[in-house]
Amino acid sequence: MHMKKTITLAMAALLLAPFVIAEALTPVLEADITVFRYDTAAMELKVGNGRAAAYNNESGDYRLAITDSAGNIVWSRDYDLKFVELTNPPSSSEYEMITEKIAYDSRMYELAFYHDSMPLIRRYLDFCDANTACDRKENAVSCPMDCPASDKDNVCINSADGLCDPDCMKGIDPDCTALAKKKMNLTIVSIVIIAAILLILACILGAKHRELKRLAKKAKERYHKAISELKEMGKPVKKKPHRNL
Repeated sequence: MHMKKTITLAMAALLLAPFVIAEALTPVLEADITVFRYDTAAMELKVGNGRAAAYNNESGDYRLAITDSAGNIVWSRDYDLKFVELTNPPSSSEYEMITEKIAYDSRMYELAFYHDSMPLIRRYLDFCDANTACDRKENAVSCPMDCPASDKDNVCINSADGLCDPDCMKGIDPDCTALAKKKMNLTIVSIVIIAAILLILACILGAKHRELKRLAKKAKERYHKAISELKEMGKPVKKKPHRNL
């Protein structure tokens, strides 16, 4: 019994996992930085929904820092980079890779990577140009004014905001679920209405067909009666070709 209960709980957890995961997602700034040995660096930045990573700060002479528009630090982390590959035996490397996932908010204005207080690379966090078009690296998290949740921008917004986000997996966005249910209800109503119309038309056509048969039968009876009367009167009767009415 205990094993059965455990399996049931595990299956329930697996079924609910997508919804739990979706609720935990928050706006995240992802920074991919390549630091070269001779004080140069390259950087790729993007904003989306995810989970911010939590690391202990290191004591080193490299630093990644984010400031607001007034130059105040809103996030920073130090690194002790050795430029060593973990081979056997260890060998020197020309570069090191850093990936950070940082909780994003609108105060963040500039990101810079330093070595001994010397900036190796700087980037303004200008993810939104407010031009009413969802372009560049804009998405519903970094630039909601240009990218509504209903746009396909590779970011899932699963809040109940009345907009179905095409980037969300099935069952994640409650608005998509509600829209799918509404479409299904409309489809069912449409099918019922069409079926009712077809039934009414069938009834009307059936009634007309029965009326035509009744009139044809009556006309045939009158014809035969007229023929019989002419024969009784001794008048010649010229038969007409038989017609199926």
